[in-house]
Amino acid sequence: MARWFIALLTAILMLLPHGAAHAAWTASASGVVTEVRFFTPDTMAAQTVVFTISPMPTNTGCSNTYGFAISPATVADSQVLKNFIATLLSARATGQPITVGYDSASASCDPSGFPRIYELVF
Repeated sequence: MARWFIALLTAILMLLPHGAAHAAWTASASGVVTEVRFFTPDTMAAQTVVFTISPMPTNTGCSNTYGFAISPATVADSQVLKNFIATLLSARATGQPITVGYDSASASCDPSGFPRIYELVF
């Protein structure tokens, strides 16, 4: 698939309605997506996607600083969840950097201890 098509698809998905916001994020980090992992409910608290960027921030406020988590436990709107995953896969496939908006307070960690995200910019 051509890179321009992936970039166009991502741009279209980002324009779709995103539903209500949960809380404002307090931090952001930019980098290249180095890994995207998909987990079943058997291994994580919910169907969870964990991704890492390089460089990964070290002070996320959560116990697990390996990556960021996206799951139904932290993103209630299924369309937003799909948009986030499409954006991650596009960024990984093209090698283009993304910016992750997240809350660096420990109260905003997902059930598995990863920082929950509020925004992805590709």
